[in-house]
Amino acid sequence: MFFQLVCILAASLPGGLTQDRSTEEVKSVCGEDSILKCKAICKPGVQYRAVKWYKLGEEPSNKESGLLMKRLSPNSTTQWYAGLEREVELLADDSFDIVLPNVTAVDSGRYKCLLAAPVGEQNQEGQIVLRVTGCLESTDQSEERDTILVLSIVGLVAALLIFTISYVILRNMLLQRSKKYPQEPLLDAPLEKKDLMLIYTLGPNWSGQASIKHTAKQQYSQARAAVLQQRLPVCSIHTPEMLKEQGLVKGPHDLSPKI
Repeated sequence: MFFQLVCILAASLPGGLTQDRSTEEVKSVCGEDSILKCKAICKPGVQYRAVKWYKLGEEPSNKESGLLMKRLSPNSTTQWYAGLEREVELLADDSFDIVLPNVTAVDSGRYKCLLAAPVGEQNQEGQIVLRVTGCLESTDQSEERDTILVLSIVGLVAALLIFTISYVILRNMLLQRSKKYPQEPLLDAPLEKKDLMLIYTLGPNWSGQASIKHTAKQQYSQARAAVLQQRLPVCSIHTPEMLKEQGLVKGPHDLSPKI
């Protein structure tokens, strides 16, 4: 009976059932208790069965998270929805309004009050917006920001380490390749002294000498080209007949070693 009087009293307010249905906004300071009034409009003569409160998610989903419910019957008690993580109470046993003690920034948002009607009647509901101000940055937000910063630093260090390792490996590969495949010497380059010492031609051992050193310009040029191509001692065997054909010797006395 008392709840019917509450509905009749609400209908008798200025505007009655034709009052503006725009969402009301309530501002509260962080740490204070906030009272949210039920904006559902009661229809006179209807005995509503229960009052329910929900917190709405962000648009457009408008996901409902149940807060509490109380049946509008004698000796009824308040019931809270499972998973509720904050304290909430009806302002009084005979009231549709709720109180949120010690509000924080997380409590900001839209709330809905619903009056469950009996069979044959329409449920009534109303929304109210709570804005909590003056709150410091939450611990969760601070931890999230620190986590992002740490991950960014770790990623940067990892990228720098990968770049350094890749550079060292590439440099070692190039050095090994340059040692394995040295550049070929130019044919026009002058012979070194050790190469000149290797230019010998073996001949017949007529006078007990193992080799004869030649200084002729033609043999020097041939030996020089051979050294540049193979880097090995140039050796060639000439018989007395071959030497005579080339005009290098005229008789046996010319085959004696000349130092």
